[in-house]
Amino acid sequence: MVEGEKKMKKNLQVAITTWITAVIMLVIGILCIVAQNATDYNAQSDAANAISLVLGIVFIIVGSLGIIINALLLKRTATATTIAAGVILAAGLFFVIQKTVVDLIRLLVDFVPYVLVVVGCLVILDAIIILVFGLVKKSNLKALIIPLAIELVIGIVALVLGILALPSVNVIDKRLTIFGILLIVYALFLAFTGVLTIMGKSLKANE
Repeated sequence: MVEGEKKMKKNLQVAITTWITAVIMLVIGILCIVAQNATDYNAQSDAANAISLVLGIVFIIVGSLGIIINALLLKRTATATTIAAGVILAAGLFFVIQKTVVDLIRLLVDFVPYVLVVVGCLVILDAIIILVFGLVKKSNLKALIIPLAIELVIGIVALVLGILALPSVNVIDKRLTIFGILLIVYALFLAFTGVLTIMGKSLKANE
């Protein structure tokens, strides 16, 4: 009984962390779409600043907690772990004060189409491999349906969006919007994962 309660508490903690991450991803995804597609310049500017503030505050909280926890545990503040947390804290302060996250994102998203094509292919291939080995080993296919379906959907969406956004194809040139859509899809995936965690289930198809 005690072991079961501990497991439930652990699942709840993991689920809450997952949901918080999902909310952050969802907010940033929506703001990325607004930042590129809003017709009003003020709305674009406000969305861009909001992205910097959200990420900056998250980095500040994570970096501060990392420093405090490691300082209490290690009784030192000049270790590799605390310095890494300090760098995260500095990044958070930079994002909040300078509000330049969108500029950095715009530089990164030019590379995103190529990443999407490769990752999409890998995810689809992974789903096929899981299915093939599941059939060969005569595993419980019902347990594989959910992770396979999710992997295939994510892989296909990533592959299609990546191909359409490639410079040689140039069907989609709003890469920041694509980045936002992917963040929203990933946020929904995380939210679903949190629900499964509460239920004591996992998306990992270990078999």
